Amino acid sequence: MPIALIVDYEIHAGKEQAFADRLREHAIATLKENPGCLRFEVNLPLDDNGNRKPGHVVLNELYRDFDTVKEHRKSPRLAKMREDTAPLVIGRVATLCEVV
Repeated sequence: MPIALIVDYEIHAGKEQAFADRLREHAIATLKENPGCLRFEVNLPLDDNGNRKPGHVVLNELYRDFDTVKEHRKSPRLAKMREDTAPLVIGRVATLCEVV
């Protein structure tokens, strides 16, 4: 059963694009290295007027099943990306979803 992973990052003001660029590199590598990763989007949220919402970057990932999510979480590259981007991040909320 497919599993979606939605992650809402709160980012220091003015650092959204730098963080999104780094996550985009991570997304491309994840899609290449983990065949169970079916989608990995990096999103800059917009307000109702179409303007970027400051301080947030949202990931929308789709995995074949929970085992591929676990595989992704064990990736040394993920640990390195988190370490490298830690100064940009205030916090994050991750939500795993069963896709129906």
